[in-house]
Amino acid sequence: MLAAAMLLPLALALAMRDGEQVLHFAYALMWVLFGSGLLIATTRRTAGSEGSGGSAGSGGAPPAPRPPHWLLVGAAVWGGVPLWGALPLWGNQGLGFGAAWFESLSGFTTTGATMLAQPDTAPAAILLWRSLLNGCGAVWTIVFALAIALPLRCGGLDCKSWLLGERDTDMAAALRQQTLVVTLVFGLAALGGALGLMLSGMPPLWAVCLALSGLSTGGFAPTAMPLASALPPGGLAVLSLLVFAGAVSFPLWPGSQPRTRVRGARAGARAALRAPLMLRDGEWRGFCLWLALWAVGGALAWGWQPGEAFLVALNFVSTAGFVFVPAATLGGAAAVWLLVPMLVGGMSLSTAGGSKMLRALLVWRSVRQNVRRLVAPHAADRVRLAGHQVTAAHVSACWTHFAALMLLLGGGLLLGSWLLNLDLPHNLQFVVANLGNVNYQALGGPLAEAGALSGAGMVLAGALMLAGRMEFVLFLLIIHPLLWRSLREL
Repeated sequence: MLAAAMLLPLALALAMRDGEQVLHFAYALMWVLFGSGLLIATTRRTAGSEGSGGSAGSGGAPPAPRPPHWLLVGAAVWGGVPLWGALPLWGNQGLGFGAAWFESLSGFTTTGATMLAQPDTAPAAILLWRSLLNGCGAVWTIVFALAIALPLRCGGLDCKSWLLGERDTDMAAALRQQTLVVTLVFGLAALGGALGLMLSGMPPLWAVCLALSGLSTGGFAPTAMPLASALPPGGLAVLSLLVFAGAVSFPLWPGSQPRTRVRGARAGARAALRAPLMLRDGEWRGFCLWLALWAVGGALAWGWQPGEAFLVALNFVSTAGFVFVPAATLGGAAAVWLLVPMLVGGMSLSTAGGSKMLRALLVWRSVRQNVRRLVAPHAADRVRLAGHQVTAAHVSACWTHFAALMLLLGGGLLLGSWLLNLDLPHNLQFVVANLGNVNYQALGGPLAEAGALSGAGMVLAGALMLAGRMEFVLFLLIIHPLLWRSLREL
């Protein structure tokens, strides 16, 4: 997928006769194809040797990968793709390898922070590639959640499995299927968004870049100007719709439906699409109320205009992180006000970062249920979501997820104060924004300028971005010795 995406900026550079960018992307594409071919050949050779040495009882077939192996596959994609994605950026526009890696990782994790000091003057191929990294990362975010995190029952995500219908137990088949379907649905939705932005009067390149970044809640824009003043009203409306769609995963929900049974798949897709439209989904209602709360609260507390308050609330509740308004508008107490929506994030199975509204709702309802039990000990001990009873195991998994978040937040604050020498408010903004996969530059502060982050800061920010995208618990599991011990025993 990465090689196919790289063809688009290469074709754009050829069409614009930009010889320098043609060389950068041609060399990068060559190395990506070489590495992909080597990986495929090695995998097939390994599978063949395992198959020939397999036991008679298994018919000589290679053993199926275990769940820990699939977790490592997901981690390898999160860690490896940004390295390949950095190749066309390395040495381009004065970016060293560290800055190119950070730019690629920020794009693939849909975080939004950039090392490009002047996006307005950057080559068109670079802007397109940076936005395509957002798109590739958004697709992998959905696929990772559906095909790996959900079957592994990570953080209680599987409590909404009724929306997914019957699923194939073969994780390899699910991975291939979800990648294909989600890529197709995301591409069509991004194409529709780009057409809408062009109809609003925006240039084609800007329209494509903003459509990809908006739907992926990636927060990257082809300009350093605040978007509220750079875009026409129609463009702001379309971009807001794309950001909202990405945060609730509305255009991607059909991609989460299995295709093993046509009748069941169609019924499941209709049910999944009908749930938010009929306001039956508790998470959908919670997200909309959450968005309204932060918009109204921002308007009342800081005197923002209604449109400005809505843009700011949507921007951070969805974890998009666009620079809609000047960073000075969000300084001081306003930035602290936005920390909570950045940590909560959008809906589950969406491109948004954060802990997800589903987990916040389950934790809130479990707390409310415990309080009720103290008042009325004989009351029914049930936590329900969209008419379905949620098991105690799901609630416990959500609490474990938030415990992992607090552990990473505390560790990030300690490292941030040591490596970056930031005061507590700016350190908290930096750590929370990266954990929530939000563009920390949109909040202003000493690190708002491109290139202000040191090498150690890039490593810290990258680790926090990956932790956010790997659902916190899985990130801690990857670095835990118990996982590697269990892999040796398999």
